[in-house]
Amino acid sequence: MTLLTTLLCVMATGTSPAPDAAALESPPAVAPASMGLRAEVKAGLSGGFRPGPMTGGGSGWLGFTYAITPVFRFEVDVGLGTFPTSEDLLTPIRIGTHIEWPREGLVPYLWLALAHNHEVKFVDAMRNPIPTVLGLSEEGVVHRTGLDLGVGMQTDLPVSFPTLMKDAVHTRFGVRLSSTLLLGAGPPASLDLVGTLGILF
Repeated sequence: MTLLTTLLCVMATGTSPAPDAAALESPPAVAPASMGLRAEVKAGLSGGFRPGPMTGGGSGWLGFTYAITPVFRFEVDVGLGTFPTSEDLLTPIRIGTHIEWPREGLVPYLWLALAHNHEVKFVDAMRNPIPTVLGLSEEGVVHRTGLDLGVGMQTDLPVSFPTLMKDAVHTRFGVRLSSTLLLGAGPPASLDLVGTLGILF
């Protein structure tokens, strides 16, 4: 009957009936599952090198980030690392911000941070290992402060884990290349590549 009615309308008026307005509406866009999740806790591993003399090392990291705006994301990281050749143990601390390009998929960003290192030789760390790692011992510890500058990329993973909470847990992978410039006694700079895996909430 609908087809017959349409044909009669065309024959009588010479025009086709106006399409239903609802039919012209675009389907609503589906937001990413992680949209609205502003905080992140993450863990990571980094490797790099520094001059004077040239040595290589690595660190493990724990971090927290929070999206203040779609462009600026606050981040604080604490790590534990070592440069075996020079027999240095490091407790690096980073407090800074992402300047992100807000988009779906792969999100690039600039990284600007205040850097602070507790650096100590292995022999001094062995005398008071726990206080040294926590920054509570001053025996042989060198405090160095400077800047950490770099570029990074992050993307939400298509993996979520059901939990006892109402919503599933969403995950994020990130990678960053940064250069740390430090004042004080010791190598003046280092170059590091870090990869992280985070949980959004």
